[in-house]
Amino acid sequence: MPYRSGLIQTALGAITAVAFIISNSFGAPGEKHKRLVGTIQKRSGSEIALTEHNSKVHSLRLAEDAAIFFNERQIAAADIEDGRTATVLYEKKRGQMVAKRLEIFPTHDDFPPAEAPASEEPV
Repeated sequence: MPYRSGLIQTALGAITAVAFIISNSFGAPGEKHKRLVGTIQKRSGSEIALTEHNSKVHSLRLAEDAAIFFNERQIAAADIEDGRTATVLYEKKRGQMVAKRLEIFPTHDDFPPAEAPASEEPV
């Protein structure tokens, strides 16, 4: 038998589990959820506007349990900055677009500048 070793079977099981988790996390949205990408603007309360690249503007309400991420960390709705590019997963409820997940893309300005390497002096 080619996979007799318990170590190999355990490793294959772990790889399969990780692949399943990743595919569910980064896969296509479910039937209920749809995805938009564009520039976000905060409005009053839990309302945001998203402008797609084709200039179409959508009004969305953030769900109470909406997950908002910036640079792979969860943030509060109050920390959303206008003019950021984001991906929104939403669903329609009673004719209104309700955002369930908001992922804000970082820009170069969000990262600290790289330190210059120390110069080496000849000895």
